[in-house]
Amino acid sequence: MAGFSRRRPVWQPSRLSRLLGSLRGFRKHIKFTHIMLAFVVFPLFFYLYCEVMHEAVIIDPFTVPKRFDESGLTPDVISNRIGDAVRQIEIVTRTRMKKDNLISLHDAGSQPDVEIPGTKIGWKTAIDVTRMLFGVYPKRVSGDIVVATNPERS
Repeated sequence: MAGFSRRRPVWQPSRLSRLLGSLRGFRKHIKFTHIMLAFVVFPLFFYLYCEVMHEAVIIDPFTVPKRFDESGLTPDVISNRIGDAVRQIEIVTRTRMKKDNLISLHDAGSQPDVEIPGTKIGWKTAIDVTRMLFGVYPKRVSGDIVVATNPERS
C-alpha cells in the first residue's frame, strides 16, 4: 500500500476548524480583567525571571589599611580599579567564550526597591527570595589589601 494517503473522514472537522471553534469558546469566557492581568503579571514574571537568571559578578569593596584610605585609595576605588583591570583583560583577550558581566556593589544596589502592591513585599526582596528558592546566586569577589611589615626595620 505504498503511496496510500490517509485522509480524514468527511464527517470529522479539520484541525483548523476545531482550533477556531475552541478559540471562539475561549473568547466567550475571557474578560477584560483577565487581559489586563495578563498584560501586568506576565511582564513582571518575565522581568523577575531575567533578574534571577542574570549572571553577574559583583565586586565588593575591598578592605584597605587606614593609610591607604587616607591617601584616597578607598575600598570603592580599589574595587573599581580591579573591575576596570578585569574589563581591560577581557577586551584584549580574543576568545569566543562568554565574558563576565562585572558589577560593583554600588551598581548592584542602585535599583529602587519598589513595593509590590497588596503584598507589602519589596521587589528586591521578591528577587532575593526567588534566587534562594532556585539556588541561583550572583558570584561575588571580595578581599583585603594587606601591607606586610618588615620585621628587620622594627
